[in-house]
Amino acid sequence: MEYRGGTPFFFSNFPFDIKETDLWKIFRRWGRVSDVFISRRLNIKKQRFGFVRFQGVQDVRTLENQLNTIWIRSWKMKANRPKYNKAAETKKEWNAKLKEKATETVKEIKQVWRAKGSNSYANTVKYGNRNRAQSNDRASLNAIQFRAEESTREWLTMCYIGRVSDLSKVSSLNERFILGGFGHIKIKYLGGFHVLLKGENDTKIKETVEDNKEWFKELFDTIIPWEEQFVAVDKLVWVRCRGLPLKLWNSDCFKHIAALLGTLVEVDEATIALEELEYARFKIRVSVG
Repeated sequence: MEYRGGTPFFFSNFPFDIKETDLWKIFRRWGRVSDVFISRRLNIKKQRFGFVRFQGVQDVRTLENQLNTIWIRSWKMKANRPKYNKAAETKKEWNAKLKEKATETVKEIKQVWRAKGSNSYANTVKYGNRNRAQSNDRASLNAIQFRAEESTREWLTMCYIGRVSDLSKVSSLNERFILGGFGHIKIKYLGGFHVLLKGENDTKIKETVEDNKEWFKELFDTIIPWEEQFVAVDKLVWVRCRGLPLKLWNSDCFKHIAALLGTLVEVDEATIALEELEYARFKIRVSVG
């Protein structure tokens, strides 16, 4: 039975570093995803949980079984239909979750602005700019200097920096390492073409690279020890392009659009397969240096 507004599912038991955008890519393999929401709270088992909503579901039971076959690294996801049956209750509960998330975000923004301080135009005319002296003091503070303790940088000296040969492979590097038998090395994206290789110690990483040169050459141009002077000058961002005629949905057109902001890296699989006709979605590389 297809519910108005989509068919929601409850899911749990997934890694703590997984984000909503990561889960979106995983769930879209099983259907047309309209929303993914991860709660900030934990369930009674101290696990993260969330909700995903699919459009155009024909067989709810089959989709539920498929979602329960998902593995994220060593975590087997658990999914089921929410414990409320009426369509109105489903929609109300879902909107309440989204509203809760939006409210928390607004509160955080307000707290930041209150901390910065503000003065209205009317108060400035009536009482004068009482914050001018404070503003001048702030303007004179161009930077905050601090000295990091050696212990906070010690773990970085045991890491390596890898430059990937293909940016489109960055999102699947951790999975490739696990399948390749190198699960003891964790991958953290740094920006641009660079990732951080983190292991038990630098010797372990070095030995692994030396013993498997051909395998690593397929993924990386270079792998060097951590350098304190390293700075990531590029960022990867997803761009949504609305209102683009379908006849222009091709790589050449996306390259011209992406050129306004950076360099095209890859186009979303859902866009290529025309699964989502509301907008085109592609990833670009943007320099921030």
